[in-house]
Amino acid sequence: MQDLSNIHEYATEQTNNTGDGASPILEISPEDGLFLEILNAAARGSAPGIPIYADLQDDQGNNLPIGTSIRFEYERPSDEQRNRVSEVRDNIQPYNNLSIQDQQDEEFIDAVKVPLLGSALRVRDIDSFYVSIDSSEEIDWSNSQLYIEGSVVNESPMP
Repeated sequence: MQDLSNIHEYATEQTNNTGDGASPILEISPEDGLFLEILNAAARGSAPGIPIYADLQDDQGNNLPIGTSIRFEYERPSDEQRNRVSEVRDNIQPYNNLSIQDQQDEEFIDAVKVPLLGSALRVRDIDSFYVSIDSSEEIDWSNSQLYIEGSVVNESPMP
């Protein structure tokens, strides 16, 4: 599948809450009749995880603070709240120090992976998968980009 990004048709950009714990910056939900399987293993690199390529900036064009944490969350319609489904990457230094092109390089790809807690995650057309951050600054999507590598995403019709 092609990369999932903040401009993909399945994605909805959101602005995080500051000082209130982790909150979504990107919601991904497949279109009706489809589901996504997101694998915890990329074709490149040696570490498990989902590669995220990102340039995360605030409304002044500055990088979000290095101490910003990033994680994946998941929500089914029956859930009362989002559930964390990945490890928490406790800082975004690789995203701040490397260009998106460099983040995709074999030498650095393991530094930008966020490992799932399981081997894969299935997202149905009624579910939501989130990229969430905990930051002291709000993301500004007019200055930011985020991609999830397409090699870890399989799209299929619902059974």
